[in-house]
Amino acid sequence: MLPATRLISASTCPRRDGAPIHWHPAEVRERQKIMTDGLGETVINSDPAAYYLWLGMPETWRADDFAARAQEAGVRVLPSGTFATGRGSALPAVRVCLGSPPTQDHVARGAEIRASVYREAGAVQSPVF
Repeated sequence: MLPATRLISASTCPRRDGAPIHWHPAEVRERQKIMTDGLGETVINSDPAAYYLWLGMPETWRADDFAARAQEAGVRVLPSGTFATGRGSALPAVRVCLGSPPTQDHVARGAEIRASVYREAGAVQSPVF
């Protein structure tokens, strides 16, 4: 195993200021918990060690519409189509990044906003042509 890989895997790779980053695994687990507690069953795919999760959409929301409405409300998510390859249809979901918010309080506030937008399901829909 390469030295850098070993340091990163052990979560002891130093930051630029020389301090170890051993706090990352605990931080990501706490951020995941905050989001899953705040969003509950709407989380469809989450790895407790990942700085992101997938939020499923109810039938009345399109992922693109949800992403636009969430941004209007002050939080950003990415529709699954952003990550899709090929011509198949994307999952009815959005990706929520947990690494960007500077604090756990910001993560919690983002969860509240996303939950509020989620409850609006059906209130904002794309026109049918």
